[in-house]
Amino acid sequence: MIGIIVKTESEIEDLPKDWIPMEFNPLKLNQVFDSILGFIPTQQQFVYENGEVLIHFDVDSLNEPRAITFNCVMSQANAEIIELLAIGLAARVFDSESCKFI
Repeated sequence: MIGIIVKTESEIEDLPKDWIPMEFNPLKLNQVFDSILGFIPTQQQFVYENGEVLIHFDVDSLNEPRAITFNCVMSQANAEIIELLAIGLAARVFDSESCKFI
């Protein structure tokens, strides 16, 4: 699965062509990553691997983050990490394959 974690209004179902995601608070982003992944990323692209979990992440900007792209096999273990990140950031997950928020 390839998806994007973004902050948006809960009523948006599809992404308009001119849509720009709201910015994440960098401090909050670091706290959530540290709490869930156990580290604060120092690079925009990184891989998180722990047991059955293997997720490739790309944060669009560490200084002014607006989106976190991820790429992984959609296993239960990976889905739980993605869900925890979205909840911690008060964000939503957009599935690029179905073009819908999940």
